[in-house]
Amino acid sequence: MCKRDFLSNAFGQSLKLRRLRVRIAVFFLCAGFLLSWHVVSAKPFEPQQASALASGAAYKKNAANTNITTVNTNISNARSIAKPASQVISFLNFDRSFSIDSHLRTAILSDGIHASMTNQLIVKLPSEVIPQNVFNSYKYILDSKTIFTGKTFTYYRLAVLKRRYAEVFHALKKNKHVLLIQPDLVLKSNIAKGSQPSVVTQRLPRVHNSKRIDDDEQSLQATGRGINIAIIDDGFFTGHPALQHIQTTFEYDVETRMQSAEPKNQQDHHGTRVAGVIFSKSYANTALIASARILPTPPSHITPVSGIAPEANLIAIRSPYSRTSDTLLSLHLAQLAGADIINCSWNSPLLLEPIADAINHLAENGRSGKGIAVVIAAGNEGRLITEQSIEASLDQAIVVGAYTSEQRRLKSSNYGPSIDLWASGDSVRALSASGGYTRFSGTSLAAATVSGLAAIALSEDSDLTLQELEQKIITLNHVIPATLMKKPN
Repeated sequence: MCKRDFLSNAFGQSLKLRRLRVRIAVFFLCAGFLLSWHVVSAKPFEPQQASALASGAAYKKNAANTNITTVNTNISNARSIAKPASQVISFLNFDRSFSIDSHLRTAILSDGIHASMTNQLIVKLPSEVIPQNVFNSYKYILDSKTIFTGKTFTYYRLAVLKRRYAEVFHALKKNKHVLLIQPDLVLKSNIAKGSQPSVVTQRLPRVHNSKRIDDDEQSLQATGRGINIAIIDDGFFTGHPALQHIQTTFEYDVETRMQSAEPKNQQDHHGTRVAGVIFSKSYANTALIASARILPTPPSHITPVSGIAPEANLIAIRSPYSRTSDTLLSLHLAQLAGADIINCSWNSPLLLEPIADAINHLAENGRSGKGIAVVIAAGNEGRLITEQSIEASLDQAIVVGAYTSEQRRLKSSNYGPSIDLWASGDSVRALSASGGYTRFSGTSLAAATVSGLAAIALSEDSDLTLQELEQKIITLNHVIPATLMKKPN
């Protein structure tokens, strides 16, 4: 073999060897890239994935010394590392268990009830436990706020890193100090359905007894002066001519976190109507005001709408959505502001245990132990109120159903053993958030009527217990006890 042929053969073998080495290197380089891409794309980068990425880098560096079996093994291990932990959380509400995926924006709880998810948790601790001693142990808790304080417990709202939501939930659930934990759910709008006119009448409803407000000289003079009525609703146009006299002792918007409870959009009309039933006043003669209370169409010489307790003090709290933390905060603020009565002309689609805890505490311990009157509308679905279903199922609250001018249950009014009182739900003239007048009906109206009458009773005797107050309201005009209510025709 000549020198030329030898060099040619050697060069050819060297070229083939180099090409083979290049192919091997490219193969393993691509395999390493795919490995690292899989780990990164499986979910957002998190600290515990750093080791997987480091393994991928080391793999690429030593690719020439690694065989295909090792590649398959490492890819399998990487998939195991990258697999996200379960994001499903399970929580108790009374004796019912619910399971939802914390990664979803909306969840179906039961019976078609939809809830929007947030990055917040609701946690209940005993009053004696220092919250920092519990919450500071979890680095993914971004913020904590007190939203309701009871006699033996406190509720907190926790803001949590969203991708660590389930991890924090499960850890807190195991904490020995945590009495209850739930996601901070946003249910649908909490304004009672059917608050628009359902029946139009021109007659003053009959009463079950012979005593009327306008037959009692003392009641004529009672206008609720000195009594604090909190209304939790969707906004209040206190600039209405019939409401400009109101003494507003406190107002707050839990949605915007501003100290103003004015309506924020065209949907905010319900609260102004409720406030009008209780507070409206534009005529100086209190006797005429008393005789005109909740008249559907008052005579021309009487103010268009006259409230039941026009001289009571207003605590206005705008809470337009049924978010657990917002409702708890609203009740807490009403308590701190010194409410004697809290009007809730609404129901949530589902009664959540934290809300029940708060309302029961207010009724048992509020008003220096005499009990705050939490007046709740029965709701306007025309159905039986079952135990622990909605706020109107609470025994500690004063639950109000609606009746017609014939003293029969309004067909749209909910009913059941939890209802304490019945008041007129027939359509009446009411204040509009636009500054004019509109119509109002249903159990929202009935609850507002009872709240106004409660203010009159308390202004006459502020030492009444909750049970005594309820009995006093029954003796006043337009209210029928639950035992005397007749079924619809």
